[in-house]
Amino acid sequence: MKFSSPAFFIASFLIQFACSTREEIYTPCLQANITSSNGYTGTAFGYVIVCFDQDTSETSGELMMRVEGLTPNITDGGVHIYSGMGCGSSEEQGGHWWNAATSTDPWFENPAPGTRYEADTYGVGSTQFNFDNGFFLDVTEGKPIVIHESHTLGYGRIACGILEKVQGYIEN
Repeated sequence: MKFSSPAFFIASFLIQFACSTREEIYTPCLQANITSSNGYTGTAFGYVIVCFDQDTSETSGELMMRVEGLTPNITDGGVHIYSGMGCGSSEEQGGHWWNAATSTDPWFENPAPGTRYEADTYGVGSTQFNFDNGFFLDVTEGKPIVIHESHTLGYGRIACGILEKVQGYIEN
């Protein structure tokens, strides 16, 4: 199935997310529109949504990804929040975004268990996982999300998008 718009992707996510809890809370979220970067010759496009649900700590959240145009049939690609402020180059993207004073690098191990995505035979990559990088939404807004190629194919940076606030909050 292809997501035809960010609204359809967000609506699908909201239905799944709303069913995962019975509490009445508002969850602040960020979204990145993903496109090819860093010289990737494929045409990657899709969305990553990061919601700060504070499920396990004050800075914990959930990341959901659906990106098309990736290398088909991989099981070890990575998706991480980065410290920079742009997607134009590795220098603009920076390194892994995490608070060394309060946590260890949740994106480490290229890719860390739980921060992987899989791509199907059509090159549609998807994942959903919990994370805690020690930062809140307010300082994560404007950061890049970087998609990595399969670890077995060199783990290069192949797609990127900037995290921006989703209009409103997700009500569970």
